Amino acid sequence: MAALWPDRPPLAVPTGEDTPKLFDAVVKLSTELVNGQMAPKPWPNFLPAQFSLQSPIHDAQKNCTFVLVPTVSDWLNGDTEALWPGVDWRKAAMRPVMGLLDNPAEAIQVPLYFDLSRYHLAVLATPAGAKTSFLRSLLVSLAATHSPDEFHAYVLDLGGRNFRSLEELPHVARSSTPTRKLTRSACSACWKSWKK
Repeated sequence: MAALWPDRPPLAVPTGEDTPKLFDAVVKLSTELVNGQMAPKPWPNFLPAQFSLQSPIHDAQKNCTFVLVPTVSDWLNGDTEALWPGVDWRKAAMRPVMGLLDNPAEAIQVPLYFDLSRYHLAVLATPAGAKTSFLRSLLVSLAATHSPDEFHAYVLDLGGRNFRSLEELPHVARSSTPTRKLTRSACSACWKSWKK
């Protein structure tokens, strides 16, 4: 809304009969010269509210689109010929991609990796804090980048059979729910191996 000044006449609304102003002509000519292509943004867009490991993510600075874990898309499309070519144990093993890291200071967004080859990972969250979604994404990211010979998973599903969909992965050796007697022995075995 424009400010109203009692002693000034209102601004004239341009019509089609008005001659173009120099500014308008320069903007129009500049747009035509670059074929409508805008200058790159100095910062990336906000992170998407939701995305998956195979969602296309647009990098505004590089003007390209990438996928966090392309092998997940290969799985979904049935392209499994070259799915597990072998993992480089010094550079890429046990480094699942889990999300997108937004670094406003550097004005970049890069894939978020966890280096499980050197460090442990504890997942803590409030109830309904997306722990299950995080852990499912972790298992799928590892399974998509490691063959069943390179990665084995033992799933203790103590919440509500939320990991049922992962039981069919060839990487999952055993999935235990609270209704199985195995839960107690599996927890005991995990505890004993951890104490060593």
